[in-house]
Amino acid sequence: MALPIEQELQTAWQSLAGSAADEGWQVIGLGGHGGTPVHAGRHFPGNLEGLLLVFQGARLPGVQNLPRGHGFEVTPVRLGGALQDRTILALVREPAGSLEMFVTMAADLLAVLGRSEALTIQERSQAFLRRVATWQEFMRNPSGEILSAEAELGLIGELLTLELLLDAGVPATVAIDSWEGPADGLHDFVLGGGAIEVKSSAANGGFIARIGSLDQLDDAVHAPLFLCCQRFSLDDAGETLFGHIDRLRTRLANSGAMQTFAVRLLHAGAHERHRDAYTRKLSLISTSLFAVDDNIPRLTPPVVGPAIRRASYELDIDLVEAPTLGLHEVLTKLDNNG
Repeated sequence: MALPIEQELQTAWQSLAGSAADEGWQVIGLGGHGGTPVHAGRHFPGNLEGLLLVFQGARLPGVQNLPRGHGFEVTPVRLGGALQDRTILALVREPAGSLEMFVTMAADLLAVLGRSEALTIQERSQAFLRRVATWQEFMRNPSGEILSAEAELGLIGELLTLELLLDAGVPATVAIDSWEGPADGLHDFVLGGGAIEVKSSAANGGFIARIGSLDQLDDAVHAPLFLCCQRFSLDDAGETLFGHIDRLRTRLANSGAMQTFAVRLLHAGAHERHRDAYTRKLSLISTSLFAVDDNIPRLTPPVVGPAIRRASYELDIDLVEAPTLGLHEVLTKLDNNG
């Protein structure tokens, strides 16, 4: 049975520890991921871990434009032997960088590459660098604090929407890949060319959805666009944030999506060390789905005009006069647009 990629990386790095007296790279091949040859390596004399990827034929940015800092760097490298004259990028842990975080990051990057086999080598290299940039932003602001009550509620709403997608038959890897909210995506879920934006409320009266930007309900960005409104109540018989997380972990255990799910939670700020801090229990009252179209009052760039550059606002969902949709209808429209 193949080792989990995190364990495979750590085993390779451990076997290379202290294995070279000379300066330079020692590497072990890890096979191809989405058509991209990958090696685990250590660079001496620093004895630092690295992930080396062969992007032969790709046009790569100059060194000054490659991601660097906050525990890692990306740098071009040259190797000898069979890898001589190969175009190689190395993701290298810096001395002060957390090894645990670096392993998680490396495994996530390999998962991204594993899903990119249909892309050209140029597109693969760009997908890799975009993902590295996302990690760079996360490590700049790692969200190590406990989530606010509003952020906690929003995350629970997204987790329940994720469960609804799984219940409707969306494959686990597709559903988790579509979950872009934790990575500061414009919309919470992006499926095909369209998207689903999730709003959650636990208020006793009314459902006030906070719209964070002019683009959030603009279907010119992703179309079709849908609004999923999750209404909760405080309830001792309900579930905590980590109750929802644990249930999804069990459900995803053998799906091949666990690594991506773990990374999404990390970016969402749901840190295991804070588990006991989330004691609020919530029960779902209702889920309402709307198509974001002319029936939904909204502020968008075409509506407000070019003089207004930025705005946030509140939308009273209970006053929206628009027909509700079933999830299967929404997924059919998203699939037909994919």
